[in-house]
Amino acid sequence: MILIAILVFFLCIFEDSSDLILKELRNTDYTIMFQLIPLMVLFEILGALNMKWTAEQYHKKMILSDNVLFLFSASFYSFITFGGGTWIYYLTYFKKHDLDVSETVGINVYLYVMDKIAILMAANIALIYGYSVFYSLLGNVFFLILAAHILTLLMVGVILSLCLSEKIHRNVMTFLRKVIRKENFQQYLDTLEHELADLGKEMPFLLHSRTITCKVFGLSVLKHAALCIVPYFILCESMLMHWLDCMNLMALVNVFSGLIPLPGGLGSFDFGYLLFFVPYVGEVKAVSSLLLYRFPTFIVPILIGLGIVLIRWIHGLFAVNDQKG
Repeated sequence: MILIAILVFFLCIFEDSSDLILKELRNTDYTIMFQLIPLMVLFEILGALNMKWTAEQYHKKMILSDNVLFLFSASFYSFITFGGGTWIYYLTYFKKHDLDVSETVGINVYLYVMDKIAILMAANIALIYGYSVFYSLLGNVFFLILAAHILTLLMVGVILSLCLSEKIHRNVMTFLRKVIRKENFQQYLDTLEHELADLGKEMPFLLHSRTITCKVFGLSVLKHAALCIVPYFILCESMLMHWLDCMNLMALVNVFSGLIPLPGGLGSFDFGYLLFFVPYVGEVKAVSSLLLYRFPTFIVPILIGLGIVLIRWIHGLFAVNDQKG
């Protein structure tokens, strides 16, 4: 149903080319989408491994397979809550591993920053490698690429400042205590102040270990490379572009889509993909390849996550019935 909704949405936008897009989709060998699912699983495994390594800095043991199942489930919860319920799910999962709120936030911010730096590095390499080609084909939107770079750097800088700066923490608490004067809320403000103080210690602690930082950064690069190569396998039959050009374009798309934090980059990623791929492969190929790309990278994780949630829910029902019996 999700894939059909996305298909209808794009057909409405590209009404003039809708017949050609449908023809292109009908002529596609759909086995390629299922062959690409292992790349999506690899993406989640690498993300799960990064979580495991980071948690080990706090001497907390995480099982890799549990982390993988958690990330698939998080994809489902992120989709149904439009990203809003993801943090609650993360806090619940990390709490099961005896990690408090500040440690959970510290780990997730640390992994987020590593991901963003990996994406920016890939995008910078792409711009250096194919500057003349990019500028000739994407000259009209080149300012958007530069703006996306600058805004991403600012986002990373602001997030790190919020986590590391004691002055910002003090100013936030001073403002909140002036606004919230009710005695009933003072306990919650004290807890928040304590968590912010702990958070200020978590990021330097995580960044201090160069070995783990290099390992996490390396896996972040591999993780995004696994996704960046997907469009090439979809378009390779048409022989429209080299695999390196495809990865370079995807690096730019990832920077662009990261500016609007929606689940799975829904909307922002699609816009960026079409913006950068249409000049290379044409409107019909770009739209059809985007729809095919969405199946292994967006639909499959949600369906796997839904399956995991349903299995656990059914298992919980049986456990409750057994206790009553």
